[in-house]
Amino acid sequence: IIACHLLTAALENLPGKHPAEILDEVNAEFYSLFNNENGCGEQSFIRMALIAFNPHHPELEYAASLNPIYLTRQNTLEKLPADRFPVGPRFGGSQRAFTPQHIQLNHGDTVYLFSDGYAAQTGGRHNKKFNATRFRQLLLSIQDHPMPAQKRLLDEELKAWMGPVDEQTDDITVLGLNLYQY
Repeated sequence: IIACHLLTAALENLPGKHPAEILDEVNAEFYSLFNNENGCGEQSFIRMALIAFNPHHPELEYAASLNPIYLTRQNTLEKLPADRFPVGPRFGGSQRAFTPQHIQLNHGDTVYLFSDGYAAQTGGRHNKKFNATRFRQLLLSIQDHPMPAQKRLLDEELKAWMGPVDEQTDDITVLGLNLYQY
């Protein structure tokens, strides 16, 4: 809830700013709230990715904290790198600036932003995590489907993985954007 509020405030206060600048603002506010001499908030951090896209210019601008962004293109999946530090003072670390990133987009590319919950979901025959490799393979296998079908396929795979226990162990968010599908 706090992160959502800080992100909304940063977007309102910094119109037209780039994703890295917005993440820097959210990070600064998060530090001011949770970083103090008493160690309060040492584990208060979030993973976050932001993108900016102009439909008239085929370039994706992004910044990411801990979670990468996936890009599927012509039957391949590219892992767009994230900075390896969180938004917030994890274990008293120092505040750092986020890296502005850019990538050219092509017709048919799909960009996926996600929480770590899908890969962390336990299930299967041996009650193991779904894991990041299996998640990437799943995204690659569904990339050519329309977005509503991709949602259905992700839901079906997750339900099958959880099996009869059907208990979600973490927050799960997957956002897929086919920027040039039509």
